[in-house]
Parts: sequence; C-alpha cells; structure tokens
Amino acid sequence: MIDVVQTRDTFDRAIAQDHEAVHLRQQLEVLRHETGVAREDLLSLRARHQAEAADVERLEGFGLTAVLAAVRGTRTGTAPDNEDNVRFPARHGIRSYNEVVPHGQPPQAYERMLAGDARFRMVLDAHA
Repeated sequence: MIDVVQTRDTFDRAIAQDHEAVHLRQQLEVLRHETGVAREDLLSLRARHQAEAADVERLEGFGLTAVLAAVRGTRTGTAPDNEDNVRFPARHGIRSYNEVVPHGQPPQAYERMLAGDARFRMVLDAHA
C-alpha cells in the first residue's frame, strides 16, 4: 500500500525543487540579458576608443603628441555652452548684421552666399 504522508512529502519536495528551478531559470534569463547589455556597452566603448585613436593619429600628424589623452567634443558644443552663447550677446546688446531676403527668393540668397557676395548673415524673412 502507498504511504500517503511519504507521497505527500515527496510531492512537496518536487514542487519546491520545481519552484527553485523556475527561480533559477528566471535568474539565468536576467544574467543573460545583463550580459548582452554589457557586451553591447563593451562594443560601443571599443568603437568609441577606436575612433578616438584615429583622431589622436590625425593630431600626431600635425605635430601634436597624445599622452593618455583624447580630444573630445561636439561640433556645436554642449547645451550649456549654446545657452551661454545665446545669453552673452543678449546681455551686452550685441546684434548681428543681417541681410534680409524675402521668403520667395531662397535660391538667389543661396547663390549669393556661395558666390561670396553676401556681406552679412543671410536671413529669409517669412513675413516679407
């Protein structure tokens, strides 16, 4: 005859082991995801450092030497830099010289700019 208590204990142990297995599978999935993210970060860092190394080689061609340093930046500057660049002229009353062109003549303004005939900044006036 089957011992009900022993069968119940065996069943409970099997369920507990199954819950542990589910928990371990979940942890394994998290680790796999984190490993994938870390790998992508590593590849991104490697690409950035390769690009910086190319920049350093170009700088060395100009007689500059790199000693554990890299030249970094953006072509337009950071957001705070841009904000400062806008605030400075406003604070000091500095205004640009603009050559205003009616909105219907952008090709002519562009041609003047390319030809070097524009004396000041070319601005298209949307209301003219």
